[in-house]
Amino acid sequence: MGTTTPAATEEPHVYTARGHMPVAALQYSTDWKVSDTFIQFTETYAYQGQVVKQSVHVFDRTGVTGAGAAATF
Repeated sequence: MGTTTPAATEEPHVYTARGHMPVAALQYSTDWKVSDTFIQFTETYAYQGQVVKQSVHVFDRTGVTGAGAAATF
């Protein structure tokens, strides 16, 4: 048939451990950890103090050469 897109007036939702919840009902926070070897970004959604969704994204700053693998060639 075709795809439908949400109306501009619809409230966005986030899929959580409690199902789809409106963004306005959730507390959103972020955390950054930066070191010489990695950068870590964490997104957390909480509902009434309980974490209902958390995503962690990590960027490895060392790469193959920093890990020592290239040194064996």
